[in-house]
Amino acid sequence: MRKVSVPMRAVWQTAFFSTSIRAGMLILIGIGFMVSGCSERRYTMSSASMEPTIPEGATVIVDEAVYENAAVERKDIICYRPNVNPKWTFVFRVAGLPNEMITLRGDTIYADGQPTEIIGISRDSSMTLTVKLKDDEYFVIGDNTAEAVDSRYDGPIHKSQIIGKVIKINAPDDL
Repeated sequence: MRKVSVPMRAVWQTAFFSTSIRAGMLILIGIGFMVSGCSERRYTMSSASMEPTIPEGATVIVDEAVYENAAVERKDIICYRPNVNPKWTFVFRVAGLPNEMITLRGDTIYADGQPTEIIGISRDSSMTLTVKLKDDEYFVIGDNTAEAVDSRYDGPIHKSQIIGKVIKINAPDDL
């Protein structure tokens, strides 16, 4: 058997270098999780107001930083502080954008006279409503309108009330 002599310094440097790279990668990965984790928060749906899209008891992940660099869009599902009680947190779909004239008539939601394509909403066909939104106002509505206390009853919300956008929905049995 042949004995190979390797200087200890070379072994130490190689092991140190390899460990340093691995530690550095773990630190970067950890920082990445912390940065992304700081802007995301988990909420549990305590009502049926967004069924069937978000079942009662489901958990939603909300990106609280998304609207720092992007505009709120129609159909976005957002988390916000309602007018009725700013300590509460509501989750609804955006149906109307700033400066639009929103009309609910029959089973259709109109924005500036044009029907919107909000999918999955079980509308209350007996309600007729028209609202003119201001510069920083949004009209939000629940997908299950029979169970939702949304902008039809609580009025439009302001951009400052928006916490973030729902980016993931976990069904109650996925937890």
